[in-house]
Order: sequence, then C-alpha cells, then structure tokens
Amino acid sequence: MAEQELEMELEDYSLKKEKKKKRKRKQPIDLKIEMVKENQEKIAPLVGYFPTGYDPHKKAQDDGNGDDVKVYRHVRRSRLELVVKPKGSKVNFVGTNYSGEAEAPISCQYALGVFDKETQTLKIVKIESNKIFRLEPKFAGKDKAPDEAKVEALTAQERAERLNDLTMALGTKKAKKQVREKANLNRKENEETQKQMGEKIKKLKVLANATAGDNSEPARNIPYHDTTAETPERAYPIEKIISKGENEILQKALHYLFYTEKVALEAFPIFVRNRIQKMKEIEDETERQTLGVILSYMTHLIKFKDKHSVDHKASAKDHRIPEMLLQSFNSKFKDADDGGKKKREMSGPKNDLLISHVLLLSLMVDDFNSNPTDIAQDLRMTTLKLRPHYLNLGVKMVGGKGKGKIAQATLPVPLNFPPMEQRRRKKGRKY
Repeated sequence: MAEQELEMELEDYSLKKEKKKKRKRKQPIDLKIEMVKENQEKIAPLVGYFPTGYDPHKKAQDDGNGDDVKVYRHVRRSRLELVVKPKGSKVNFVGTNYSGEAEAPISCQYALGVFDKETQTLKIVKIESNKIFRLEPKFAGKDKAPDEAKVEALTAQERAERLNDLTMALGTKKAKKQVREKANLNRKENEETQKQMGEKIKKLKVLANATAGDNSEPARNIPYHDTTAETPERAYPIEKIISKGENEILQKALHYLFYTEKVALEAFPIFVRNRIQKMKEIEDETERQTLGVILSYMTHLIKFKDKHSVDHKASAKDHRIPEMLLQSFNSKFKDADDGGKKKREMSGPKNDLLISHVLLLSLMVDDFNSNPTDIAQDLRMTTLKLRPHYLNLGVKMVGGKGKGKIAQATLPVPLNFPPMEQRRRKKGRKY
C-alpha cells in the first residue's frame, strides 16, 4: 500500500514537472508588423519624461481621471511645447523641442511599439528625436518663456564665432588648425596699431619730401632699396617688401593654395602658374616656403590691381585678399582724399609703384634673370611698356636683338639708376 502511494506521488510529480516545462517553453508568435507613417493631418506621438525620480502618481488617488496634458504648437509648425499637470499637483511640468536639452546634437532614433495579442499585430510608430520632451517643473509667475527675439538676435558673425569656440573646445586637431588659419587670414590690426602706423607713414612722407627737396633728383617711386649692396638679394631685401606679419599669414595659407585641388590653376596669374611646379620641386623647406610666400604675395598684388581696374575688374571679383594684406595694399597703393578716406581708384604714381613691386618679386622668383613675357600678360601690358619700369628699378635688359628674341631682365649690383626726367614749368603752359 505504501509502495502504491509512493508511485502515485512520483507520477504526479513528473506530470507537474512536464507541465511546468511546457509553460516555460516559449511559444512562437505569428504576428503581422505594420509601420505607421506620419500623417500631416495628425500629430505624431509625443514622449515626455521626468529627468528625476519623481513619480507623479505615487501619492495621487486613482479617480478615473488622467493627468492634464496640453500640447501647444508655435506659428512655426516645427516648434512644440508639452505641458503636463499631474493629478493633484499644483505644479506644471513643461518641455519644449527647441530649447534646453533639445538644442544638443541629435544622435539617436526612437520608435514606439504597440503589440496587440488578440490580433497578433505589432504597430511601430517612429518618434522623431524632436518629439521627446524633458519635463521641467514650472511655477506660475516664476518662470518666463524663453525670449525668442534673443534667440534669433545672433548675427552670422556671432554664430560663426560661437561655432569656432565650440570647435576649439571639442573639435579635432585638424578642425582646430583650420579655425586658427581662418582667423589669421581674417585678422585685423587694432585701432591703436593702425593709428600708430598712420603717424609713422606720415613722418616718413614728410622725411621723404624733405630729402627730395634737398637733392636735385626727386625720390624714386620704387620699393625700399640699398644702393651700396653687393648682392641682388640685399639690394632689395625681401623683409622690407613683405612684412613679418604678412609673411606669417601667407605661410599658413600655402598648403591650401598650392597643395590642394580646392583652388584651380586658372585662378592664379600666368607667371605664378608657370612656376608652381618649380616651387614644389625645391627640397629645402625654408627656400620652398620663401618662394611660395612670394608667389602668393604676387597673386594678391596682381588681383588687387585688377580689382581697381575698370576693364579687368570682373577677372578678380571672386578673389579674396586676406584682411591684413588688404589694409597694407590700401595704405601703399591708394591715395587718401581730403577727408582722409582711401579713394576707390589708384593714381598713376601708385599704379607704377605696384607694378614695380610685382616686377621686383618676379625677378626674385627667377633668381634675378627673368623673361618678362608672362608677367607682362598678367599686368595687361606689353614688354615694351614694361621696359621703363624695369630701368627705374636699376634693371638691365640683356639680349633680345634680332627677330623673335626677347630681352632678359637682370639686376646688376651695385644699383645704377638712369637719370630721372624732370619737367620744367614754362610760363603760360600747363602740364
């Protein structure tokens, strides 16, 4: 009898165990998935959450009425505001999709899934990340809505500055380098420095006029030079033509100008275009950078001349000259009117001075033995018209005798200038 009872208990135990196993087995579900697309006539689902451990229903009594939920849409249809007032609470919880946490970059996608067991249907509704609201407590009369006028008051320059600050704080090394280079290109001298430079230039002009009055020969309209120098490099020192600040700016832009495909070769003057390969083949880093700076400076000078020419203005309309260089060019090559402002056009002497700078730099690039054909095309002049400018620099034209032959421009030292022609004023005649 005892054995039979024991067997029955064992059978019941095994049956119960099998039933338990069957219950644990996951039954396959044959379901239908339906993706609900957004309908412009209906608002998409909104998700609001409390960032803290606050539970609005913990102390509230369930009387069958839900929380008071309101959605406000701005006149700009993309802006939404979700206001939730939990049952029994005196505090409104407000979340927006345009301020606070919503201003952070969007890196996730969300969806809401609802499974109906009876119909075996899973509905998935996509929730845009701007439809997720962080609900913050707002007390009546204490908090004000964000001032939209202030949000939209930022200018394009201010937005760019904030973006640059963000890049410098969190960006990659490459991005930070690009921001620094762009800042150098747009760098302006402060007002105090400009004022000091203006006073120095005035003193130099007074000194030059006084010196010219003492000598029988007037001052030459050419770059700084040393008549006692024994080498062409020291006769016209490059550091007196391109300042240290200009040199630093041009060096930082060299890679962008000459070593990337972002700038087409057609954008450069013919002279520069024909010598870019020569610059790239130089092995010495310092020599290569020096040549690159001179070519870049020449490019900006020629484009500056075209910008102030009525006939060739269109060819330079897309060219951008760095701000510091533009200030320097305006100071050197443009006259001021009676009010102290720079004139839009270049006068004859200032235009000649600019041409002298370009010719001198072209000689430096070609080791002071240059063929003037391509630089003449860039300056919109013939080689014959360039000859007086070369002679005024102390340059000697060698060769060129015979049909089809072109004279080479060389710079002998010490510098030997031809006598300057002076016009004598005669009574009753004006020049």
